[in-house]
Amino acid sequence: MSDTAYITDIAYLPRFHREHSPAWLVATLTALGLASPPVRGARWCEIGCGDGFGACLLAAANPDTHFTGIDINPVHIDAARQLASETRLVNIEFHLLDIGRDQRKAAPFEFIIAHGIYSWVAPQTRDAIMRFAAQSIAPRGVFYLHYMTQPGAAPFALFQSIFRQMVAAENGHMERGIKAGLNLLAKLKAANAGFFVAHPAAASTLDHLAKEEPAYIAHEYLNDHFAALHVAEVMKTAWDAGLRLAGSATPIENIDALSVPGSVMPILQDITDGALRETLKDAARNQSLRRDLYMREPRPLDPATHTAALNDMVFGLLPGVPVSDTWRIDTRIGPIELPAAYVAPILSSLSKKPASFAQLQHAGPSLVPTGLLNQILHALMGAGMVHPLPGTNADTTACDQLNAILAERIRTGTKVPAFAALEFGSGLPLKLTQQ
Repeated sequence: MSDTAYITDIAYLPRFHREHSPAWLVATLTALGLASPPVRGARWCEIGCGDGFGACLLAAANPDTHFTGIDINPVHIDAARQLASETRLVNIEFHLLDIGRDQRKAAPFEFIIAHGIYSWVAPQTRDAIMRFAAQSIAPRGVFYLHYMTQPGAAPFALFQSIFRQMVAAENGHMERGIKAGLNLLAKLKAANAGFFVAHPAAASTLDHLAKEEPAYIAHEYLNDHFAALHVAEVMKTAWDAGLRLAGSATPIENIDALSVPGSVMPILQDITDGALRETLKDAARNQSLRRDLYMREPRPLDPATHTAALNDMVFGLLPGVPVSDTWRIDTRIGPIELPAAYVAPILSSLSKKPASFAQLQHAGPSLVPTGLLNQILHALMGAGMVHPLPGTNADTTACDQLNAILAERIRTGTKVPAFAALEFGSGLPLKLTQQ
């Protein structure tokens, strides 16, 4: 454990998040009507990169982008460098760095990622993360900040307390303590303890944790710090550092009609203060985590430029997505049915080959209005049906090398969360690559 009070003696498990992809972030900003950085020739940095799995996967899938990973754990950095070396990646580098103590200014990055760290470190380290992002972001760059938020994540402070107490009771033995903590929480749930009655989402989280590896639970709940933060305080910290909230990397959360209960919409309509509005939306959704996008100065596109930027975007259908006459997607406010008259032709067209936004406007018998198509594609992205394409070069060498290494890991019994996909400039979960 370092001065940041974050676990360093237990390696984090490989993880991949589609929202970290440059193509995803650019498409999201474009949908919001904001000027975005380029994908090709860009620089990408992850604060707390873990074992580098996600960064290496994206580097293989985006050979025209340069990637940097920084982490406090030497075991993570060694593993990351080893994977990059085995894959012969030439567009990635890793640095052992305690961001809470070393505030060197890095070369400007168009994309900065901080996932799974901000809510789990001491307040002074959170401040250091924000300062690093503010100092290192390129003029049109975007800072992706993931954290646990109020009110939805507040109950999980109990999980942290129980896991920490049970590990202590087991003389610091992590696996025995975590198993004991899971058993104790399961007994509380089975006994209809008031906590689980008042917080039904905690029951599903417990079911999820029961299937996870102990190392994952350790990183989630055994750090000295765990803070479910109010969005207003995070926005204030960002504002003081010179960063402004631009939107969410979770596409549906950028569409109030798909993420806020209709009964709450009248309450929001007269709220002009951005922080208060986001606070009320989090309350309406019982939000437990956020994937905020911050920029130094979000620059809105004029209508003509926005339309042109939308028209240039290209989308592809993800493997295994069926083409149907009607579609329902799950959201925080329940299932939402998208207009089948528009969605079915769009998915049918994409099932044949990728298509641009402009082409998809003419996929059906009638023209899809620009604003509606923008929302539909944003919703389909969030639902895991379509993905923006980056238009990178056709050199599959790095992807092929990395995927061969990952296939060998699977053969020897190692869990692999995703494979590199050059077409999408991203990763595809294992279940999608087997379609």
